[in-house]
Amino acid sequence: HRPGLRCALLQAVFDMEAYIRFNEDYMKNTARKNYFRTSDFGLSASLLTLGFKIEFLERSNPRKVVFNFAKANGIERVSKHWWQKSLMVNANSFHENLKSLKSRIINENE
Repeated sequence: HRPGLRCALLQAVFDMEAYIRFNEDYMKNTARKNYFRTSDFGLSASLLTLGFKIEFLERSNPRKVVFNFAKANGIERVSKHWWQKSLMVNANSFHENLKSLKSRIINENE
């Protein structure tokens, strides 16, 4: 038995786990900078109705979906109007986008 080698191997495993955690955190932070992210279903349907594009869905929790939209001019302003309850969208398109989002969530869960 070589205790020095065992310690070196344990340290290498620890370093690899730390590296993986660092990369996962880095990727999450990068995603936050490059995408407009929301878990609000109604806001997401509104953004789709106004022509913004969902890049991907993120499931960090089985009961929660985060919608990641491509960053685009005006998306923050639209979000602000949504939360102020002053955003106006076409009701029929909004309803279609609600159904589309629900279907996408269910299909990507299978």
